[in-house]
Amino acid sequence: MTDHESDPRIPVLMTGDEPGPYFTVGEIAKEIEADGVPFSVARSRVVSYANKRLIHVRAPGGSVGKANMFALPDLATAKILSNIQDLGVSDTEVLQHASLQAYAYCGEKQIEAGVGRYYPMSQALREVFKGEHWVLQIEFRRHVETQERFINTAFGNVNFSPIWRRPELRGTTDIVPVGSIQCVVSHALMSLRRHVFPAGN
Repeated sequence: MTDHESDPRIPVLMTGDEPGPYFTVGEIAKEIEADGVPFSVARSRVVSYANKRLIHVRAPGGSVGKANMFALPDLATAKILSNIQDLGVSDTEVLQHASLQAYAYCGEKQIEAGVGRYYPMSQALREVFKGEHWVLQIEFRRHVETQERFINTAFGNVNFSPIWRRPELRGTTDIVPVGSIQCVVSHALMSLRRHVFPAGN
C-alpha cells in the first residue's frame, strides 16, 4: 500500500489529473521570494523554468486574463531549481538534470512506481511533510582522455542509499569525479505543507 493510500489526508500528487491547489507564476515567485530571492529575480526564474520546460504547465494561459497554472509539485520543483541557482549554478544542462530527477524515477524505482503513476517529487513531498529529509545530489565527472563532461544525479530520502540516474558512470575508471553539489531540500519543501494541511495539523 502506498503512502497516499494509507493516509487519506495527503492527496495523490503528480498524477495525470492534478488535484490542486494550483499556482500562478506570481504566486510561485512569492514562495521563492520567501527563500530570500528578490521578487523580480524569482519571477524571472519561474518564467524561464516554464519556457525551458523545467517545470510543467498544468493549465496554459495565453489569452487575456488567463494565466499559466502550476500544481504543488511544480512549485516545489521551481523552489529546488532556484535553490540550485542560489548555490551559484545557472548552467541550463545542470538544471535540466535536476528537473528530470524531480519528474522521472530511475532504475528499479520507476518499475515500483509504475510509469505515469507518480513522480519523485510527489514522494518527496509526502515524506518531507511527515518529517523526513530528502537531498538532491549532483555529481560532475569527466572522461580522462576526451575531457567530456558527464552529469549524474540522485534524489531521495537521506535514510536510504542514493539511486543514481546513471550508475554506469560510477563503475568505470575512464570517467572520474571532479566535483559535486548537495542540495538539502527538506526545508524548502516543508514550507509548502500549509497548502495541503490546515493550520495546526
